[in-house]
Amino acid sequence: MIVNKRTGFAVDKKNIDLPIIRSDLKKIDETEWLFVMPYEISDNHLKVIYKVGFLKKLYNLIFPHYTNIQIWKIINTKWQVFVGIRQMERLWKKYNELYEKKKED
Repeated sequence: MIVNKRTGFAVDKKNIDLPIIRSDLKKIDETEWLFVMPYEISDNHLKVIYKVGFLKKLYNLIFPHYTNIQIWKIINTKWQVFVGIRQMERLWKKYNELYEKKKED
């Protein structure tokens, strides 16, 4: 989830799909937001998977016209993940397997 440093407002998996949140985040300034990992995720590799997947989903909702490459560049530079594009694709697939499947169950 991401939390606004000034207001404490949190965007997580439960409310990420709400249209009002999407419109509020159109002018997102990454310096005002802090990425917070869920408590149940303790493995470092799973943390990277979750961060990449959550941010990709967030940016897909906010900017549906952006390509994957544009989104990966934003995640790398503004959210400091620092992995290659091919690895990002693999992490995105793994995120869908691990976390989005749980949503369906």
